[in-house]
Amino acid sequence: MVDMKNTCSRKPYTFAEYRETVHFQQRVEQRHLGSDQVQFALLYGSRMFCGGACAHIVRHQDIPSWIDPKLTRRYHGAVVITALDEVTLVTAYQDSKHGYSRLKKKFRN
Repeated sequence: MVDMKNTCSRKPYTFAEYRETVHFQQRVEQRHLGSDQVQFALLYGSRMFCGGACAHIVRHQDIPSWIDPKLTRRYHGAVVITALDEVTLVTAYQDSKHGYSRLKKKFRN
């Protein structure tokens, strides 16, 4: 069943506590994503759950108003997929145009 709400409480992890899979490392390198984008998505991104995955995606409304507009463009659309434990990083990519709607369709039953 899909949970589209960002309701569950979680302990905010430090970036050092996350476990990166080899696939995650390869994809971040291939897609030229910075660690700041990954950290921002994990900290501020909306979460969606489905099956054995949790997607963290940064939408416009997730970005605090104090963030520089140049950084807003950089962070918007960053997607990080974690395992359900929310500690194991599986993959990451940037999809600023349709990221949220694509994930919503994909994570539907």
